Amino acid sequence: MTSPISQQVSAGGVIVRRAQGRCEVCLILRDRHGRAWGLPKGHVEAGEDPAATAMREVREETGLMGEILHPLDTIAYQFREPERGHRVAKTVHFFLMCSTGGRLDDHDAETVEARWLPLDEAVAALTYENERRVLEQAKQLLARPEVARRLAE
Repeated sequence: MTSPISQQVSAGGVIVRRAQGRCEVCLILRDRHGRAWGLPKGHVEAGEDPAATAMREVREETGLMGEILHPLDTIAYQFREPERGHRVAKTVHFFLMCSTGGRLDDHDAETVEARWLPLDEAVAALTYENERRVLEQAKQLLARPEVARRLAE
């Protein structure tokens, strides 16, 4: 007998800043499923659109506020929820965001650490391949003059 599959929809952000002439991205360290570096993300609440969720989750998990610059890819994966013993099919909508303020030490308890890393180091530090692909897409967008200009504002 196969276990039931529940659906979850989440959203998150690739939040970036320009520092000392280079682009940096904020990653978070979670301990829930082992020590894993990732992008901030969380559940879309009832009546909330993915962009609003991404901004809220970035604020909660990194301590940073951000402005959405561009939508990014959506990723999908499945996992088994150990507490309930059933499978979950998860879809996560990501957005490229520019940091507009906040403090990294003002994150919630789900986050062990939030850290700024240069873009290339961040790609290498991410635990999951699907998030690396999202960050690579963000990197390509940041190379576009119109997106880079908005980041510099």
